[in-house]
Amino acid sequence: MPQHYADSVSRRHALTRLPGGPAYENTICAITEVSRPASRAVELFLRLLERFHPPR
Repeated sequence: MPQHYADSVSRRHALTRLPGGPAYENTICAITEVSRPASRAVELFLRLLERFHPPR
């Protein structure tokens, strides 16, 4: 479960990691069209991506 979702859900429900349970990593990307201006939502999303997932 993505960490931000687990943080949100854990406010209402107790979450427990199961021993031997599945684990995964999710890569997120954003594809934009340079010829079209980005919406405020897209600009915010791109800033958040850069803040929490800096280029390697």
